[in-house]
Amino acid sequence: MKQLDFYGSKRITWPGLLAVFVCGCLLLSLGRLYANNLGTLITTMLVGPLACAAAGLVLFQTDLARRLEFRLLLGILAVVFLSSMLNEKFYGAFADNRNDLFVLATLIFACFALCFVLPKERRSSSLNGLIDVSAAVVAVTALIGVALAASGRYVRPAFLPEYGIGVCPENVVMGADGRLVLFTHPNSVGMICEVVLLLSVYRILTARRPAVQWLHGASAVVCYCALALAASRTATIATAGGLGLYAFRLVLLGGRPTGNTRRITRWIGAIAALIAVFFAAFLLNGLLCDLLLSFSPENAASAAAVTAAE
Repeated sequence: MKQLDFYGSKRITWPGLLAVFVCGCLLLSLGRLYANNLGTLITTMLVGPLACAAAGLVLFQTDLARRLEFRLLLGILAVVFLSSMLNEKFYGAFADNRNDLFVLATLIFACFALCFVLPKERRSSSLNGLIDVSAAVVAVTALIGVALAASGRYVRPAFLPEYGIGVCPENVVMGADGRLVLFTHPNSVGMICEVVLLLSVYRILTARRPAVQWLHGASAVVCYCALALAASRTATIATAGGLGLYAFRLVLLGGRPTGNTRRITRWIGAIAALIAVFFAAFLLNGLLCDLLLSFSPENAASAAAVTAAE
């Protein structure tokens, strides 16, 4: 792979433009919560075509195509593309799925590829910076939402046409009654908090400064509380699975195994840790939801409690 001069030169290079593009995509992902129609139009007219152009640069200017994880992502993209093209009765018209395909292409050829495009000495710091900013934004928003939910309050700013923040009252949006909303649907809240929670755990395990570990520990706790109140089954299962995989890796790679017997014992212990953490994280989610709702006035908590029980 030819070394690309990005940070050591004042010239504008394509890796630098790709980094700016990724930052724009992150802002757009938040902007679509407030102006979905405009965000969809920008995805169709600008982001999607630029992501396809970036795909050519990434494939021909880097060695990313040789990596197994990238090939798996390309396989997923191919399956989704062919499925949506051939199974119109299941997916709907192909044109209706265009933006979803553009988003998937953007994630693979821009967001995922950016780390491998940057110089090696900049990759870890860039990744950590993105995680820190994401955790700060999501954790602060989630903390406000959890506090409002625990007090039985719901706030909807005038500039937001659909969702506010807090426990969503009845008959606002289908599937959101009595669940935590953070300016978006509870299922999206669960997904966002799940991702940030797992990334915060990664920073706890890899950061060297105690202050960073404590801050991300607080972020993980807040996101887990928000996840519990969002009552999203898919996000809850994904979170439990992610934490279980962390436990599996820590047990499996901890220490220095000597001999086959020790290695087999470690595999058994790692699998047991995965199962134990998975069920503990999953069951604790429901208990935490009940605990947080117990602080709310009875009339505000009733709908949320029914939703969580279901």
